[in-house]
Amino acid sequence: MIVQFLTESILSAVIAFLLAIGLVEAMLPSFNALAGANLSLRLADNTSVFLGLLGLVLLIGIVAGSYPAFYLSRLAPAAVLKGELKAGAQRSRLRQSLVVAQFALSILMIVATLVVFQQLDYVRHKQLGFNQDQLVVIDINHDDVQSNFLTIKNEFKRHAAVRGATVSSRVPGDWKYFRRIRAVREGQAETEAQQLYFNGIDEDFIGVYEIDLVQGRNFSRALATDSTAVILNETAARALFADSPVGQAIRVPAFNFTGQVIGVVRDFHFHSLHGKIEPMVMGFMPAGGRHAVHGIDYFSLRIAAENVQESIDFITKVHAQFDAINPIEYAFLNHWWIDLYTRDERLGRIFGIAAGLAILIACVGLFGLAAFMAEQRTKEIGVRKVLGASISSLVMLLSKDFTRFVLLGLLAATPLAYFVMNKWLQNFAYRIEIGWWVFLLAGVMAMLIALATVCTQAIKAALANPVESLRYE
Repeated sequence: MIVQFLTESILSAVIAFLLAIGLVEAMLPSFNALAGANLSLRLADNTSVFLGLLGLVLLIGIVAGSYPAFYLSRLAPAAVLKGELKAGAQRSRLRQSLVVAQFALSILMIVATLVVFQQLDYVRHKQLGFNQDQLVVIDINHDDVQSNFLTIKNEFKRHAAVRGATVSSRVPGDWKYFRRIRAVREGQAETEAQQLYFNGIDEDFIGVYEIDLVQGRNFSRALATDSTAVILNETAARALFADSPVGQAIRVPAFNFTGQVIGVVRDFHFHSLHGKIEPMVMGFMPAGGRHAVHGIDYFSLRIAAENVQESIDFITKVHAQFDAINPIEYAFLNHWWIDLYTRDERLGRIFGIAAGLAILIACVGLFGLAAFMAEQRTKEIGVRKVLGASISSLVMLLSKDFTRFVLLGLLAATPLAYFVMNKWLQNFAYRIEIGWWVFLLAGVMAMLIALATVCTQAIKAALANPVESLRYE
């Protein structure tokens, strides 16, 4: 009998292994699309991995078959046939502990999913300090376009749907490298230089992007002195100056550049919310498109929401007049900002699927435990029905123990889930606080799913004919 139990267990494990390989092969393309990965199984090309997995499967089969092989084979057949087996306290606690662990994992994955999507909702709706809607960004790929940017910009603005046009070295959310410089106040030693980002812009950038000017004034092409003027964001102003920076000068030693500060803009995000807002200095772009520090790389056009394709066709036509070699490369800026959180969105979807699978596995375990416990209490249920117990009271009797499993799972999962997700949130400089309601909602969801699973078995046991369970008493 021992050999029979072990053989059946190992055979079941091998069949499950083969089915799992088939499922993985079938679902791998969907997972790759979801995770943005390029994974492949290819066990035939990796013999060592295949043999390792097969060895693990055999070990699982032996371990899983050991209990029935060495325990049940010792039992008296008469006791088995009469249903007189009683679960030992130790084995009962083990079964219950496994169910608690499964629900703890399920609650952990539910909390993770809720936190990820809550954070993503936060970053989507957080004010960035500029208006990203209806902004078309055009990459400049030709020197003729760069040197004639004023003419091209005016051509773009001839179309009624183009509400504003500007040029800049970089744009918020740009995938390209923002130039970093080291700058000091006029008269300050170079050893005290602060590291700042630099962006070359024209006089329309602040208006087109709808960035707030909090001190001083904007650039003006009518003023020759603005060729060396600069505008700081609030973080740069605080880093370089103790008081108002307007009217004072900064030096960029590496480029032999000195610029007078004419204004300060409110801080705006030019990178994703994973990082904090850093100091930025903006220099005025001359007519030739080449600043002493950095030239222009982009047009930014704010267009009307109506007839978008017609506006794009016009923009493409104007661009082709000045660059017949390179096809126009454009994108909507808000799409770039969405792409900044692609990895986080994929993680959220993976957590959601993992939560669903964890709940499914927990429910299977709970269903089996509920059936086992109902079977153990068959005679008790029969006696209670004979004495007049209602079906609803019997269902509550059988279900109440399982609420304890979910609560224990919630208690076990809460500190771990808080630690793990708080660690993940630290990847964002701007983030949500994990509220108590997240754990409550996860617990309620797990509880409802558990009760729905258990009640099916409880109702079945409560509806059973008591005569059958008490026939031989």
